[in-house]
Amino acid sequence: MPAAAKAGPKPLPPATGLVGLARALVQHGHLDEPEARALLQAGGPRDFNFVGQLTGTGRLKPREVAEFASRTFGYPLLDLDAYDPAQLACSAVDAKLMQGRHVLPLYVRRKRLARAVADPTRTDAIDDVKFHTGLMVDTVVVEDDKLQRLIDQAVASAGPSLDALSGDDLHLEFVQEPEPAGEAPADFEDAWLGWHHHLNPGAVAGTRDLHAPVAYVQTPVTAKPKSTCRAVLDFFGADHKNMTLPQLTRAVRASLHDHGTRALLLDFTDRGYSCS
Repeated sequence: MPAAAKAGPKPLPPATGLVGLARALVQHGHLDEPEARALLQAGGPRDFNFVGQLTGTGRLKPREVAEFASRTFGYPLLDLDAYDPAQLACSAVDAKLMQGRHVLPLYVRRKRLARAVADPTRTDAIDDVKFHTGLMVDTVVVEDDKLQRLIDQAVASAGPSLDALSGDDLHLEFVQEPEPAGEAPADFEDAWLGWHHHLNPGAVAGTRDLHAPVAYVQTPVTAKPKSTCRAVLDFFGADHKNMTLPQLTRAVRASLHDHGTRALLLDFTDRGYSCS
């Protein structure tokens, strides 16, 4: 960091218009006010990545900004190079939201989503993630260049999401009646639990979440997408009060990932058979 950063923060009048991370950097002597204002004016209104713009000038390094943001705003600091990308909960957040708000979902645990950001003062990003996922959000600060690399990888590898199934015209058709599920799901669950010693192989190190290799859900065959999602979330004991359909589908996806579920069994109670 520059030598001027050692001095205490200097007061800035509200009239400067600087807020959040940009204001803090100026107060602590890491940026001049005209510099910060020029960087902010160079970007767009909502999808602008201030940290990326700043580090791109070479004025500060990504590590320096991350350490400053973590120390100043009291959020934990994570080195993404030490994080296993396989643990990322990318299915919990839409790819466009990840790109637009410059956020990376690290994991989902018990109705809380840990998100990695380079700028923890962007409240719009927090609000958008909360709204789209229906989850509480915990913030972790990371280096911008590493964050951008993983976001690009996650977006590139994203396949069709459950959002594609959330239209009002969604319906199910059976070309032929499926055979009853029988004992196969129970046999599979016993075998899977045995292989993994009744632990979730996808859980973050140091945690032991409820492991449900098979989710068994009873629902009428005439059920709509919303009621089907609610039935799945009820199986996991997850809250779904007042959720919209996009929020419900993301919550289902997060619960399946969080509990290591490998098979979802829908029991159509009014037709007398099951379908997985």
